[in-house]
Amino acid sequence: MEVKVKDYFSKCICIIIILFTVTAIKTHAQAFKRFKEGDKALTIVSKTLDGKQINTDEFKQKNTLGVIFWKLGSVRSISALKYLQKTKETYKDIGFTVISVYCPKESTGISSSEIEEVEKILQENNISIPVLLDEGLKVFNNYGVISLPSIMILDVEGTAKYILGGFPKFGAESDISKNVKKILGIPEEAVAKKKYEPKLPASRNYKLANAVLERGNTDKAIEYLKNAISMDPDYADPYALIGKLYLQNQNKELALENYRKALELDPDNNENMIKYGFLCLEAGMNDDSLLVFKTILEKSPDFTPSAHYGIGSVYMQNQVYDSARSESEKAEILYSQANNLSPHENLYYAQTISNLAEIYSALQEKSKAIEAYKKAGKKYEEILGELVNETSTRER
Repeated sequence: MEVKVKDYFSKCICIIIILFTVTAIKTHAQAFKRFKEGDKALTIVSKTLDGKQINTDEFKQKNTLGVIFWKLGSVRSISALKYLQKTKETYKDIGFTVISVYCPKESTGISSSEIEEVEKILQENNISIPVLLDEGLKVFNNYGVISLPSIMILDVEGTAKYILGGFPKFGAESDISKNVKKILGIPEEAVAKKKYEPKLPASRNYKLANAVLERGNTDKAIEYLKNAISMDPDYADPYALIGKLYLQNQNKELALENYRKALELDPDNNENMIKYGFLCLEAGMNDDSLLVFKTILEKSPDFTPSAHYGIGSVYMQNQVYDSARSESEKAEILYSQANNLSPHENLYYAQTISNLAEIYSALQEKSKAIEAYKKAGKKYEEILGELVNETSTRER
């Protein structure tokens, strides 16, 4: 029994260390440091590639305006430009247009070879969005751009109604489309969704995978799940389960890939979404995790505390402490009010308190920081105690 108790201690401590590590990674997830949704956009005055000067104030009272900040060498920048080009063509007749702000490699200037590179990218991808050249990175610095690409949608008053940092692999396109429609006043279509009926052979293999898992045979389960996926590539459940098994085997890349595929096929599965959000957070894909957590807040009250914890972690790493504090305090209150937290939720609860201690310390609120550190320590001790009791009960 003593050995197994030590194993449980080690496991718990490893999980705690992982959580601390997640929040210690410096990443780029928020769009802007000095600009947020609801703010009036700063006026941008700059020349385009063909020498035409554009002043964004000219769009007020005329157009809903999409603005994308981007750079060369970024695959997601190109993907975002292509999608905004498509969105512009779809809604141009009802007042939606897009401009882009190119952020050069150096603040000292933009060389002719760099301009040629930009023109080549636009031509190869059939992008006709006007490109404003941010000489000296003045616009970049005025907005405090963190993530490239970053996108904002302004209403006709010039107010930012939507901001997206990065262009996450999962959910970015649907999120942009949803918000553009909302800002333009286009009603959302109500579509009745039917539960997916998998092909019978795929369903059988999925059930066999679950059966062998109950006997602890992970390798055989993965084999059955791969069979199910090959038999019915549109069946979401096998992707989610194999993603979980890859995560247990510490293969986070394959876990991310399969959870993402499961969500593409079944985007309303909130349990898979929260798992994917924390996987992205742990992998340093904070642009992706921020979008996932915000989506969860909109659609799934069951996971609200954990979503606030995730968003707070992202803001904390970008040293946006006011927002980090707000989100983390919401998470702590909701966790404290919840009943029957899962083991993972208990760990997130403890880490939320620990995050708050760090945030209070950064904000020079020392007494609150000390109180939070003590509270976090007690919470971790409580989790360890529960694990020990659980182990002792099993051994009896």
